[in-house]
Amino acid sequence: RIFSSRGGMAAQRETMGPLMDDDEGSLEEHLSQAFVCPISHCIMEQPVVAPSGQSYDLAAITSWLKRRPIDPLSGAPLSVSSLYPNRALQEQILEQLEQLADSAEARDDGALAAS
Repeated sequence: RIFSSRGGMAAQRETMGPLMDDDEGSLEEHLSQAFVCPISHCIMEQPVVAPSGQSYDLAAITSWLKRRPIDPLSGAPLSVSSLYPNRALQEQILEQLEQLADSAEARDDGALAAS
């Protein structure tokens, strides 16, 4: 795997930035909504799963829990210690980002060849 850590995900997002045209929308619009944190509405960088089965980005849910110790969607009591990394979801996100980057690079290479 090319990207296997939080830094890798951030690096992948930076790589995508110049490859995406402004009229194509945000990166979140190009990926499955299952990859978007329901709190931050951004692609999860460190997905974690709560006992309810809901996944959140670690930074977003940690910030939420500092203000209110409940699961934002289920309303059940929740603490950081009951969250577990959602590695399967993180792999899916990374794979889709890599595919999108490859597609954007191919589109960019094609545009350069045509000019």
